[in-house]
Amino acid sequence: FQSRYAAVHLARDAAGVGGRVVVPQGTYLLGNMTLSVANQTWDFHPSAEVRTTNAATTFPVLVTGSGVTIVGGNFNNQAASGDAYAEVGAVKVTSNDVTIRNETYRAARGALILGDGANRITVENNKFYDTWYAAVFIRPLNADITGVTVRDNEVLNTTVFAGYDYGINVHNDAGNIYKVTNVNVTGNRLVFPTVSTVFPLAIEVYGLSTGVIQNATISNNVVRGGGIGISASGCQYTTIVGNTVDLAYQYGIESVYPVNV
Repeated sequence: FQSRYAAVHLARDAAGVGGRVVVPQGTYLLGNMTLSVANQTWDFHPSAEVRTTNAATTFPVLVTGSGVTIVGGNFNNQAASGDAYAEVGAVKVTSNDVTIRNETYRAARGALILGDGANRITVENNKFYDTWYAAVFIRPLNADITGVTVRDNEVLNTTVFAGYDYGINVHNDAGNIYKVTNVNVTGNRLVFPTVSTVFPLAIEVYGLSTGVIQNATISNNVVRGGGIGISASGCQYTTIVGNTVDLAYQYGIESVYPVNV
């Protein structure tokens, strides 16, 4: 494991700006591996499996370089922490213009893909199984963000753990300080239990007050089960169209303090 960990870092540095790193079949035990070189493509073999070195506190992969693309592979995080806000998932993105596609994610206690202050992030054609907290969680940190695209993903949660459980969440709890604009959540398929003692939300685009989320489109998603199929809060100039919601046991579609929805 350790030799592969070192090899991955060497490959990153050797590929340079705009380079391509091919990760072959195998199991990789990683913690805080930083993809810091701009415009690189990381191409994981379909049978490559990435796990975290520290299930309680460490993301296996941190993306800090702009323009990075991650394709393929399996991220299997058997996280031990029971605290969702420990935010232990698989890939954490803090840079701009990042694309994550065609990957498989399983069993993390935090958000499997976490976007922290990332502009123009695209998450597409991935599969997520049995997430604890969220498959995809995107939020601003210390500034406005724009250009969130989450499309054509599949989230299959056969088990809902204690506390809220999300599928896809674009989340702005920064009050009126920062805004999230140009959000596109489309073509995703999400399946949750149809009965649960907790209250999972399949798709949530959330702001604490009106206008902190602007120009959002939630379209052509298929949701089965969960407490709420689609929830839009604090959204301005927002379109919710063409979605199918079945067997949600609280609300199909919820809109809270909307303007021009």
